[in-house]
Amino acid sequence: MSRAFNKAVTALFEAGMRQFPDFAFEKPSVHFGLPGERAYCIRHADNVAWICLVLSPKGYNEFTVEFGWSLMGRYPQWTTRPNVAVFDEAALAATPEGFVRLRLQRAPARHDWWSIVAEEDALTFAGAELACAALDADQARELAAPLVLDAMDCVATTGRALAQRILAFRLG
Repeated sequence: MSRAFNKAVTALFEAGMRQFPDFAFEKPSVHFGLPGERAYCIRHADNVAWICLVLSPKGYNEFTVEFGWSLMGRYPQWTTRPNVAVFDEAALAATPEGFVRLRLQRAPARHDWWSIVAEEDALTFAGAELACAALDADQARELAAPLVLDAMDCVATTGRALAQRILAFRLG
């Protein structure tokens, strides 16, 4: 695991989220948030949409971005993560709180984690070594930058559209 990679991803993600001033940083409770998670929310009445940066809990040089929602005016609490594979109106009507992996919501669906390991190397020994490699700050930033840039594109094109659907949703 590379702490430098996690720091680089977090710093780049925080900088990238500044382009979405309607999403405010809000630290989730330690009881419901994941270690190192950065959560940003937008609210309308009791409808709340979340964009969450999740660092690898296994210590790999990778991260994912989850889209969360609550129709109860809070950080989602009554759910596993992620609990819905594909976000749609039926899932929303049946699940007042939830999470989806944001990357899987855009077409074509791709892997749900952004990793420094190329897809074709993911199951090789060299790929495993790279996934767990200790990186210096410069290496980490160089490897993290294009991944976070793609994640920000996913937030801009998919996350914001999902958030608008949450904010406009009415039960019944």
